Amino acid sequence: MKKNFIIIGLIFILPMVAYALLSDSKSVSAAKHVEGKPQVIKFSSKLCIDCKKMKTVFEQAIPEYYSKIEFIEYDVQSNDKKVQEEINNYNITLVPTVIYINNAGKEVRRTEGYVEKKKFDKYLNELLR
Repeated sequence: MKKNFIIIGLIFILPMVAYALLSDSKSVSAAKHVEGKPQVIKFSSKLCIDCKKMKTVFEQAIPEYYSKIEFIEYDVQSNDKKVQEEINNYNITLVPTVIYINNAGKEVRRTEGYVEKKKFDKYLNELLR
């Protein structure tokens, strides 16, 4: 009888522990903000197809622009309080959403949905002017 309780307990507890560990992963994938440096903030979800395509575009751009632009990524499904504050702060209603902020801290562009690499590069170069 005691053995059955242990087995039932493990069946329910292990998935909850695994979920807690996996959902607490860091959602911000950039270094600390550098004053006067433009930012590109991407809000996405692991379950979104366009977000996965946008992640590829992001990963291709980061090596080229990393020294000039700060890249930040938030997973909207995160339970992290800071992430939820940023979602509310930027009024995110659709993923992927990419927000382009100039070196003065002003939002200069917002894209919702997938943006092809060529167009994304154009937006990044405009941000550097």
